[in-house]
Amino acid sequence: MRTLLFLLGLCPLLVLGQNTDGDQLFGSPGIKEVHLDFADPAFFDSLTAYFGSDINMPATLTIDGTGHGPVGVQFKGNSSYNGPGDKKPFKVDINAFDDANRVDGEKKFILNNGFKDPSFLREKLALDLMNANGINAPRCTYAKLFLNGSYWGLYTLVEAVDKTFLDNRFNDNEGNLFKGDPSGDLRWYGSAQSGYYNHFELHTNEAVNDWSDLVHAIDVINNTPAATFPDSVHARFKTQSLLRAWAANNLLVNLDSYLGSGHNYYLYHDSTSTEWRWINWDVNEAFGNFQMSLPLAQLRTLPLDHVAGPPGGRPLYQKALADPTLRAEYIEQLCDLVRNGVDTVALRTKADSLRAVIDQAVLTDTHKFYTYQQFRQNNELDINQTPGVLSFLRDRVDFLDAALTAAGCITGLPDATGAMALETWPVPADDVLHVRAAETMTASLYDLQGRPVAKADRSSTMLTIGTSDLAPGLYVLALFNGRGSLIAQQRVVILH
Repeated sequence: MRTLLFLLGLCPLLVLGQNTDGDQLFGSPGIKEVHLDFADPAFFDSLTAYFGSDINMPATLTIDGTGHGPVGVQFKGNSSYNGPGDKKPFKVDINAFDDANRVDGEKKFILNNGFKDPSFLREKLALDLMNANGINAPRCTYAKLFLNGSYWGLYTLVEAVDKTFLDNRFNDNEGNLFKGDPSGDLRWYGSAQSGYYNHFELHTNEAVNDWSDLVHAIDVINNTPAATFPDSVHARFKTQSLLRAWAANNLLVNLDSYLGSGHNYYLYHDSTSTEWRWINWDVNEAFGNFQMSLPLAQLRTLPLDHVAGPPGGRPLYQKALADPTLRAEYIEQLCDLVRNGVDTVALRTKADSLRAVIDQAVLTDTHKFYTYQQFRQNNELDINQTPGVLSFLRDRVDFLDAALTAAGCITGLPDATGAMALETWPVPADDVLHVRAAETMTASLYDLQGRPVAKADRSSTMLTIGTSDLAPGLYVLALFNGRGSLIAQQRVVILH
């Protein structure tokens, strides 16, 4: 199922029908055709003059032939904005001038310009992979952008992390949303809220401007004794999703993130659960393209617990991985992603399909940063110091597979085959898991470190395993015949 979701580029939330906003915008196949028409003929000069001032220029937005009224447009970005030429990234604020204005329920979206990516694949593949594996991250599709009727090039159209995103993902948008920019290292800068104004951005509840919850969280991260640190983190963070997000960044060597540059993420303080949720952001330099002076060979073999910066420079990550319990939980998440979440054969099929879809849009893009030949090559071949996307990931998976084995990861277990009819319910499991098979069996549940955590108390063709004492997450169901031989294995998800 996970491979299928990844090939379709869908988030599991969408498949379960829990998400509606943006489904058509981000989920439909093909390339969107986006027109921005400015009344000001000198719009480019005006956008340049306004850059960094948060001033919206009005424009008429049309997507696939449907007009959406006046919207607000700004240039965005840092290095992507400062790249050569006129192909700048954009932020489109759909309801800037009309609070009721929406596109498929969305209020904002981002148009990224493919800076530093000859393949045009990195951002799309990385975000699809994250969404297909239950990691909090925006959705992404492709768009051909036209400015005042002139084709400006192929862009990625990326979901904004805003109140619509929060409501869709977490069923809550009343809490504080902080972006870890420009330098959200989560270090302790004192108890004054103003000490964090130059490190983070508040993106909700701006009028109230109360940063006390963030200051308290950073206090806990930095000043909690090691002995009680795991309990403090579990009490305040959605720890599993946080560790899983970091694991994805490590797998994809996405170092323009908290693990490397120390920014490009959001923290959301859920007003219902009171827990902090981690959201990955700005992954366009994944697959080893943000190198921090490391050679490509070293990026391909980046340690599974790599973190940049001095001791204490990324305190949440460093203290978590220094704790045996949290480190084991991180290894579990990385193990599952590498062995169960990434199918490199399926990814090649997906990449080939995407390249066929965008081929002509890239060929006719006169503002692109690389040649058409480099676009054709960079899925496999290194272009200067930009690694080939697919070859890099294969090398990365091979390296991590060996490293995780040494760390005790034993997943990579296949689903039960057709040789044995097997049924489990409910899906996902809650307080009990029911198992039915074609022959008499015994059954046990294992965590992703290979430790037995629950079992059926008898042998039968229909069994029940109590799971109420287990933490929510992914487990492996193993079935054994009367001789004690393994006859089937299947991954199951437990949610209470």
